[in-house]
Amino acid sequence: MPAMMPRIAAAIIAIVCWIGLGIQFSASYADHVDLISTLWSLGRFFTILTNLLVALTMTWVAVGGKPSVNFLGGVTLAIILVGVVYVTLLQGLRVLTGAHLLADTLLHKVSPTLMALWWLFFAPRAKLRYSAALWWIAYPLAYLIYALAKTREAGLRDRTLALTLDKEMSGRDARDLLEDALDDQTNRRPAFDFVRANYDALVAKLPEHTMARLMGPMGDFCTREERDLFAGFFKDRAAAILGGARSYRQSLGQIDLCVAARNQS
Repeated sequence: MPAMMPRIAAAIIAIVCWIGLGIQFSASYADHVDLISTLWSLGRFFTILTNLLVALTMTWVAVGGKPSVNFLGGVTLAIILVGVVYVTLLQGLRVLTGAHLLADTLLHKVSPTLMALWWLFFAPRAKLRYSAALWWIAYPLAYLIYALAKTREAGLRDRTLALTLDKEMSGRDARDLLEDALDDQTNRRPAFDFVRANYDALVAKLPEHTMARLMGPMGDFCTREERDLFAGFFKDRAAAILGGARSYRQSLGQIDLCVAARNQS
């Protein structure tokens, strides 16, 4: 096999991804007519993030870079998941035309197929270890936790929050899920209510500093009712939490400032 073939093939994959991302950005920008809104909208999708990861990785390979086989395997698994989920669950849910259809095809079908072929023909798989699979699932799992935490459907949100108490979910994963939910404006209040209703069980499961950390996004509450609920619940509990007293004061001060600003407007 010619020595340049892996780099040439990587360059082709990178070009496909960059073109697909560029077309998707252009089409989305036409809908939002705002750079920040467009980037924020696109940056929430696993498809976009993963194609960007593939584009960067294959560009690196094309110019002579040598990422580890473990890293390449993780990137390949992620983009294959993009294709599989699309074909089995998402294809046909929306009628796409023009630029949206072209970007959809490049990012959901072409790039996963090409990356899988590159892995089969060019990746140095002989250096792989079985333990690599644990690293490969880290990125999709992290995104899954993020996506579940951002759900807007009340029933699914309640079931997702309940997962934090499931013995199969680790304390750190439970912490990350709750933090993502509290960071979300729509889910912040339901997540706070869940924390209040299950406080003792959560304290017993989560890492020691978690409650102080979770108070951070609670500082984005901005109504008198939410302020009183936050203060009433954590005022006496904060001192017993590692770092809790400081987090409580900072978040309460932030809430008070927001409430005051809203009252003046």
